[in-house]
Amino acid sequence: MRRILASACAAVLGLSCVSSASAQTGFVVDIPVNRAQLNAGRKLGTIKPTDLAVTDITVQQQGALTAVFVTVQNKGSVPSRNCSLQLDIAPSGQAAFGESMTIPSLSGGQNRTFTFAFQGPARRLAIDALVDPQNVNGEISANRSNNALSRSFP
Repeated sequence: MRRILASACAAVLGLSCVSSASAQTGFVVDIPVNRAQLNAGRKLGTIKPTDLAVTDITVQQQGALTAVFVTVQNKGSVPSRNCSLQLDIAPSGQAAFGESMTIPSLSGGQNRTFTFAFQGPARRLAIDALVDPQNVNGEISANRSNNALSRSFP
C-alpha cells in the first residue's frame, strides 16, 4: 500500500475532507498499488467520482419549430452538483447562437434528456454541447473528455 494525503484523495473522488490533524503532518489514507490489492478493494466496493458526459444529441423539426434533445449521464457513482449545459447551435441560413440551462444534480448512473427549442427549420444544423463548462463538479481531466459532444444534421 502507498500512503497519500487524504485531501488529494478526496479531491480525486469529489469528496470533502475534514481532519483535525495539523497541516504539517497531514491525514493519510492507504491506496492499493498492485493488482491483488486493487481486486480486494473491488470486492468491498469502490467509489467512482462524478463523471458527467454528453451521451446523445438528436433533433426533431415540426414546421417552423426545431427541437434539440441533449442527453447527459453521470457515469460516476457520486451525485453531481447543479451545473450548466451549454449549447452552440449553427443552423444553415441563420445566425449561430448559444443556449445555456442549469441542470439539477444527477445521481450516479442516472441520465436525463434536456430540450432546447428555437424558431426556424434548418436544412443543416451543427450543434456543440458541453456539460459543466466551469467544472463545478471538480472532475479530473481524464473524465472531462466526455463532457462535450458535437453533431451535424443534414
